[in-house]
Formats: sequence, structure tokens, C-alpha cells
Amino acid sequence: SADATATGMNFGPCAGRTFGTTVGPALVMATDDHLKAVGDTGKQGRLLVEGFAVQEPPVDAEARAQRQAAVAALLAGFAHHLQERTAHHMGYPFNLDFDFSVLDQFQSFSINNLGGPFIESNYGVHSRRFEVAVLDWFARLWNIQQDEYWGYITTGGTEGNLHGLLVGREIFRDGIIYASCDSHYSVFKAARMYRVECVKIDTLVSGEMNCADFKSKLLMNAGRPAIVNVNIGTTVKGAIDDLDNIIRT
Repeated sequence: SADATATGMNFGPCAGRTFGTTVGPALVMATDDHLKAVGDTGKQGRLLVEGFAVQEPPVDAEARAQRQAAVAALLAGFAHHLQERTAHHMGYPFNLDFDFSVLDQFQSFSINNLGGPFIESNYGVHSRRFEVAVLDWFARLWNIQQDEYWGYITTGGTEGNLHGLLVGREIFRDGIIYASCDSHYSVFKAARMYRVECVKIDTLVSGEMNCADFKSKLLMNAGRPAIVNVNIGTTVKGAIDDLDNIIRT
């Protein structure tokens, strides 16, 4: 439904000032505060040219029926829009060859794998057995024994980068993050979030890390630990950094 339901609310005060409001998965904050936080000195307007108003559900039966019909028409139009854009999709290296229809039967359940995947949860509606099976598959792919690794299924590449760099920061408190210029923007976002110095490394024409430039910048910071972000398929060029060469460097 397009009707708004507040599932939770969290205010973030700082020195007597509220910077943002979180309602469920949504974050609302002042534009200027957002630009300052991300280090952008420019102004961003609202580029979404078409929107709709989210309203409280009406009490009157006739009005409620009209609202339901309007929502159905809105969703049908959105589905047509997605079909059209998918049919003419280009510019992003997404794999669109998938079919999740077999999972439709699980949409009515509030599945939540909260906590680590290798411990039992007091919340019974979870899919840990499938999560662990996927993790074990990748462990075998990388020739890692089951009792030698820990991991979890993230919500996407950004969260994977955030968690991996957090582990590096916690182990090497005085470390420097080294990442190629072609790395995903979330790597540099993580450096700002964790207040860790980050050094960008030049890339080759292929998009992979230029180890000559990497070596020169390592020498400039001799004596400080290196937290190295290694790419397996960059966003634009699909470049794979040469891990063996990076280790030798």
C-alpha cells in the first residue's frame, strides 16, 4: 500500500541539535547537513520530476475504495515502467537473467536472520540454513575450511565493503586504507565514516590497481599498517586487481 506506516523512529541528537530522522528504513535530514556530511560543497536539487503524496488511510469506505483503486493503478503503471526500462537497460553491469518467482511463497513471512548465522536465534522465522549453505559454497570456492572462516550474507556490495574495512580499522587502529581510483564509492564513504586516512592509487588502462604507484605511496607512509581494498570486478570496467602482485608489493 502507498499508505505510510511508521514502524520505528530514531532521532540523532548532537550538541542539542537533531540532524536526521529515521522512520523504519527511511532517513530524513536537512539538505545542507547531508552535503556537509558527504563533503559536497555544491547544491543538489530534487531531480525527481514526478512523485505522489503519501497519506494516511481514509476512514470512509467509499474514499478507501477509491484510494485502493488509485494505488492499484499507480503500482500497475510502475510495473509497466520497470518492464520498459529493463527492456532497454544499459550503462550498468547488472545481470538481469534471473527469476525469483519461486520465492513468492515466502513473501508473507517476516524472515529475519538477525545476529550471526552460526548461532541459534531466539527469533524462529529465519533462513540461517540457506545462508550458511551459501557461505560454505564460497568457502569451498576459495579453498577455505569450514572451521577457518566467518561471514554472513550482506544486503549488497556496499555493506560488504563497510564491514570488511571496519574489521581492518579495528585490527589496525593506525592503519591507512589504500584503494584504487576505480574502487566503488562506498570504500571512500567508509573511510569518512570511520575517520580513517585513505590514499587513492592510480589504475592501469584496464582499471586494475597500478602497483608501481601503490608501492611509491606505501613508501611515503612507511611504518604505518596498510589496509588494502582489492577489487574483484570494478563497477565500470569490471577490473580485477592482481592480488599476487599486490602482496609482492
